Amino acid sequence: MSTKNCPDCDKELTEQDKFCPNCGKSTISDEAKEPPYNKAYVPDEHYHYEAQKTKTKRKIPIWLIVLAGIIVLALIGGALFLFIFSNENENNNSDTPVDVSNSNSDEYINNLFKEDLLAVKSGDSWGFINVDGEYVINPQFDSAYNFFDNGLARVQSGEKWGFINNEGTYVINPQFDDAGWFSENGLVDVKVGDKWGFINEEGIYIINPQFDDTGGFSDNGLARVQSGDKWGFINKEGTYIINPQFDDAGWFSDNGLVSVKVGEKWGFINEESIYIINPQFDDASSFSTNGLARVKTGDKWGFINEEGTFIINPQFDNAYMFAINGLAAVEVGDKWGFIDEEGTYVINPQFDDAWSFRDNGLARVQSGDKWGFINEVGTYVINPQFEDVGSFFNGLAYFAEDDKIGYIDEQGNKVIPPQFDSFFNFFIMAGDFFDDGFAVVKLGDNYGVIDKSGRYVINPQFEDIRRW
Repeated sequence: MSTKNCPDCDKELTEQDKFCPNCGKSTISDEAKEPPYNKAYVPDEHYHYEAQKTKTKRKIPIWLIVLAGIIVLALIGGALFLFIFSNENENNNSDTPVDVSNSNSDEYINNLFKEDLLAVKSGDSWGFINVDGEYVINPQFDSAYNFFDNGLARVQSGEKWGFINNEGTYVINPQFDDAGWFSENGLVDVKVGDKWGFINEEGIYIINPQFDDTGGFSDNGLARVQSGDKWGFINKEGTYIINPQFDDAGWFSDNGLVSVKVGEKWGFINEESIYIINPQFDDASSFSTNGLARVKTGDKWGFINEEGTFIINPQFDNAYMFAINGLAAVEVGDKWGFIDEEGTYVINPQFDDAWSFRDNGLARVQSGDKWGFINEVGTYVINPQFEDVGSFFNGLAYFAEDDKIGYIDEQGNKVIPPQFDSFFNFFIMAGDFFDDGFAVVKLGDNYGVIDKSGRYVINPQFEDIRRW
């Protein structure tokens, strides 16, 4: 299965990863919008008051008719108001959790529980539990991953992989030697013998196994595939749009360019396989949303624009991609600082290690052997004092103290005392809080789940937990 590197920390990822489990880098927002608010109809009381004021000294029968009409209108309006209000109130007070996944937002919701389920390992077998820790799908699989957005989860039985629904029923029987992640077009790459192809959500081959390696489809509808020792790109029908000719290839950026390697040099082509930037770099990453890509010449990193012109000349020993605030962490010698999109130092190199800024405007940095957090002008918001820290997710970041893990808020307050054991797990954002308010923690040899108050939602009892 093909991999890519995180643009922040160069951690090896699968192409479907929306968040780096090591550093948390994401190209999407951390928060999802609430569903649109539907305002209930409210009868116009002003109309009723004005109607009362316009009474005249006409004969009683006319007056009674007008009054009767007003009363009827008021009764109809009141009944309509009560009907709508009661229905809306019933919906809002339902015990069923609000599903924001189908709201008008295009932002990704990164929950720990998918389909209200979580893949866990007990003994030698994997199953799926709900938020109460109860098995919904009993342990029975040799391996398992959490559910995709389409309601399917990939599981292994013996040596073969298949896909189940949220009731544990096989939708696609185990028959593959390996399987990847579903793309947004509903296709997933699967391996039979030594070859990879693509099936749909019903298990029907859309593209027969024929490739030596694959990556999932990008948003532009192209997937990178390997034939022999060369890489090219196919469409969802399996037709080559760009013939295999590259020694390596990345994933298309939103600007329609992709990095490709020919011999020892990297360049960039468009979706018609035309070189926009000829191969000339010793390494290259994808373009950021600001139109800059980091590239390496010799042993130095710099940044180019979409025409291949250096906007920031190669001068850094290491460099991360630009964060949403327009700053990039760069290393010169043994120190890290931050530059803007013109290459000007906003925060001079002074830290022993540094990570990219998060959406909350904080970046974790190391001074000596202690970690803290700075703001966008380089001022410490949380002084360096921790053995280790994670980035902030949903308002909390983990910290290490005396080899135990706890959590701080964005002001540096210890909201959950250190009590958990440190761990790294590629298949979950180790210790980070997901959008549904849960984090996976480890105590001894077992994994459990806590909420943002530090309360165990699921006691440590499982040998492993997988989110991805």
